[in-house]
Amino acid sequence: SGVHPFAQGSDGGGSIRIPSSFSGIYGIKGTQGRVPRRHASRMSWHPVNYSCMGPMSWYVKDSALLLQAMSGPHPEAEPGTIATPAPDFLKNIDAGIKGKKIAWSSNLNCRSVDPEVIKVNKQAMDIFEKHGAIVEDLEFNIDLNEYEELDSILSIALNYANNKSYYEQDPFKLMPHVRNTIERGKLITSEQYIQALTKLYELRDYISSLFINYDFIATPTSAFTANKCDEKHIVENGKLKIVKMTREDKFIENDMDYSSWNFACKQFTALFNWSGNPGASIPSGFTKYNMPVGLQIVGAKENEVGVLQASRVFELEKPWQNKRPII
Repeated sequence: SGVHPFAQGSDGGGSIRIPSSFSGIYGIKGTQGRVPRRHASRMSWHPVNYSCMGPMSWYVKDSALLLQAMSGPHPEAEPGTIATPAPDFLKNIDAGIKGKKIAWSSNLNCRSVDPEVIKVNKQAMDIFEKHGAIVEDLEFNIDLNEYEELDSILSIALNYANNKSYYEQDPFKLMPHVRNTIERGKLITSEQYIQALTKLYELRDYISSLFINYDFIATPTSAFTANKCDEKHIVENGKLKIVKMTREDKFIENDMDYSSWNFACKQFTALFNWSGNPGASIPSGFTKYNMPVGLQIVGAKENEVGVLQASRVFELEKPWQNKRPII
């Protein structure tokens, strides 16, 4: 709507990139640890806390400027914060992407995606090729369904460890989905937890290996466009499905149930929270129903500069700022 030039968001599974995609604006999360966090709680320094802060804006340069201000080491920062100063994100933002290799996947081999979203983003890849990038189809050789389960194990165990005192005081003062998550977390065994943590590091190694041959990975930001307030998308038997949602449903459903709207939304984004890579959502176009679509661009760890450069190439070729919602 243009009310603000930029805003700050937090992203633990896609909460910068997905709203940016749905809204037709630009959003970027840095490498895990790029933006420092203070020791707010035990959860803040845990190795499976994937959340990070980042900017959302109309213009790529505005996001680069805000990310610059937010980034860098801090004396009170949690372990895992990048210890070296951030590079200058604006200095070479117009350097282009000639010769860069982009691995493109429309569905990461196991996702149900709105055909309109695929169509818009395939056209977007042509723009990168026009500017000298080499685009290849990505052979994604892991089954993400396994990792959805492990993330559930890690997340609910962590929520239990961090929030059980509130549950013990009075469980019925908690929202139903929060209470449910804590109760499920209590049931996770040490064996399950260690196995899940091991698989997580296997995933991180695999994602890192992709950047030996590629500069960027490109996917849809979301498998679908924004839904109506009384609807939600779920994944059922591997397929997207739209269901009606009452006000009560929003309070009762378990936020950590990966058949829910929560996971349907973050099918493409959560992966790169798990891996810790920087990623952005670029407004790539509109569906035949005039709904905004986002393209996710992911770089190697600590390569926010490259992600911003790729984003800037697209912005200059196909600016999106002149199409704003009427409020």
